[in-house]
Amino acid sequence: MGNTMKRMVSLFISAVMLMMCITVFCAPSVSAAGKVKISRTSITLEEGETASLKLTGTSGGTIRWSMSDSSVAKYSKGKVTAVGEGTAYIYAKYKGKKYTCKVTVTSDGEELYDDNDSDISTVNVKQGSTVKVYFYTDSTEIRYGCSNSKICSISASALSDGSGFVLKIKGKSSGTASVKIIGNKDSTEFDVNVGSKSDGSVYIGDKSEKTISVDSGWGDTSSDNDNSESSESYVDEVIRLVNEEREEAGKKPLKKLDELCENADLRADELKDTFSHTRPNGKSCFTAITVDYGYAGENIAMGQRTPEEVMDSWMSSSGHKKNILSSNYTAIGVGYDPETNCWVQIFISE
Repeated sequence: MGNTMKRMVSLFISAVMLMMCITVFCAPSVSAAGKVKISRTSITLEEGETASLKLTGTSGGTIRWSMSDSSVAKYSKGKVTAVGEGTAYIYAKYKGKKYTCKVTVTSDGEELYDDNDSDISTVNVKQGSTVKVYFYTDSTEIRYGCSNSKICSISASALSDGSGFVLKIKGKSSGTASVKIIGNKDSTEFDVNVGSKSDGSVYIGDKSEKTISVDSGWGDTSSDNDNSESSESYVDEVIRLVNEEREEAGKKPLKKLDELCENADLRADELKDTFSHTRPNGKSCFTAITVDYGYAGENIAMGQRTPEEVMDSWMSSSGHKKNILSSNYTAIGVGYDPETNCWVQIFISE
């Protein structure tokens, strides 16, 4: 019996050693997979131009491509085609991760000149796009404004060579509004028509060498600066990404409420003082909501620089993801503070 047991143990050890040898010598070689990345993270095109864009380093699986605004650019079969002036984002989704390329399309519209021999009466701006107006003047300061801030908004800055100002006029909704630029030496006035096309850059007056300052505001003006324009587009992009995630999860899209966005903007401003769902005054975050609601939820974040980054952060967190995909909610407001990169989502059921 003892010998039999020794033989069994010996056979067992031999079998184990054989298995170890098989494991060591027959293991397949493994090579590191290529890093997945998008071939370009930003593209600038004129209307009608195309550029190549691919996702490299993939190995099997499906790549899902999507656009934030098909009126600006389209993507098909590895090519980006510029459609209309503006900024859009192309997304490639692969194995649960998203890759982003920013596309900027500039206008090929006719440039308008006014050298004091002729007057420009109308400037065309495509809805959602921006036209630059260069105002060369002897004035050392200006005031400017739009008669209807729902149709267009304006921001302005002095030209670096002191010869005048550049004003950025953004088309917000279809219609016509009057724009005035009033200086201490001269002034100008023209209509802005917001519709389906944009002019190229507009040049008014003669170039001169002056030191310039800007005084924004006149009448019913809307003097949005670049940050506010960026904030507005970021808000819309976050909401689009939220509804994209909800669609993939079989949920109904959320409706954007402007008043709720204002509430979220207030909360984004408060986060720099108290990064918490408790407001700086010690009250609940939901006391910032000024619309009627049944259910309510809030997501907050700080430090992310783009809508894509902040959505990736929220979707990687189970609690935040639950709010984004919850069937309890029917409407959303988003706030963003570009100075602190603070983000807020407020969800409600109406």
